[in-house]
Amino acid sequence: MLPQRHHPIDFAELTDIELALLEEFSAQMPVSTWSGLSEAKMKIVAAIVLNADSVALMKLSERYPAINELCLQPVFNEHWNELLKACGNNPDNKFRDVNRPIHEFLPLKTVPSFQLLKSIYVYGIYKRLNKSEEKEDQLRAEEYLLFAAELGNFNAMNGWCSERLEASDWAEKTRSIIVMAQTAADLYLAPGYILLANVYVALAKRSTNQNKKMYVALALRALCVAEKLESISGNMINNAYHGKSILEAAAHEFSSWQDARQKIMQLSDHSFTIREIDGIFRNANQTAASVINPNSVTALRKSSELSQSSSPVSSPRRNH
Repeated sequence: MLPQRHHPIDFAELTDIELALLEEFSAQMPVSTWSGLSEAKMKIVAAIVLNADSVALMKLSERYPAINELCLQPVFNEHWNELLKACGNNPDNKFRDVNRPIHEFLPLKTVPSFQLLKSIYVYGIYKRLNKSEEKEDQLRAEEYLLFAAELGNFNAMNGWCSERLEASDWAEKTRSIIVMAQTAADLYLAPGYILLANVYVALAKRSTNQNKKMYVALALRALCVAEKLESISGNMINNAYHGKSILEAAAHEFSSWQDARQKIMQLSDHSFTIREIDGIFRNANQTAASVINPNSVTALRKSSELSQSSSPVSSPRRNH
């Protein structure tokens, strides 16, 4: 589930184009819900959506829940999916660069395509502002990075976690960093769990004694879940790594899943017992199975609770 969004103040400011579009909606939607419209009105409103300026729609949808609900109607899915594909690094259309591999953003089951489009647009604003040397622009860039992350943009979620970990007050932000990384895991499966593992590795390197061991255990568990979810994370991997595979994207960090596991284990100075390692792998198996087969969540949760209660490796204390 995505967190509540924090809108930058200037994003809510409406231009003349956006105000004119709002008037169109107001004139054609006497009721606030799509299902409450007559068939004739649905056709008119659908035409407005399909022909409207996409950026104007995005901004209005964040300010007016009824317009957001309208844009999320299944009848518009194909339209948003096509626009989403065109946002890739090298879309497969007549303008594509024949010297580069084709890359298109693909729809996800976890985040609506219309929302992904918003996240890409907002992340673009962040990148532009972040290049500025003006202090005010830098502050606005931070707001847009968080906004894009809360919309479900993987690059933004990754960037936000990295920035918070590098900040001087990282210890005070531990809980929010973990929550963001876990949200990425929920939305992007394998890439998200790799991000979660990286966050735990960073926290382990900043911790000592028992806390360090627990963070290493959580990092290893997250990495194992990522490996098991790789086969069902195709579109998520494509979007997160811009057409690269996991091993291609992580080439500077590890050469194989086994290499990644070994590097995480080295952080613990080999202090895990065989029983503890078995417990980590068993818990990872259960987590991955619950994602692949959601119907088994309840049974697996009970099994996981029993295994955790008997394992000496527990969750770390979170800093608030």
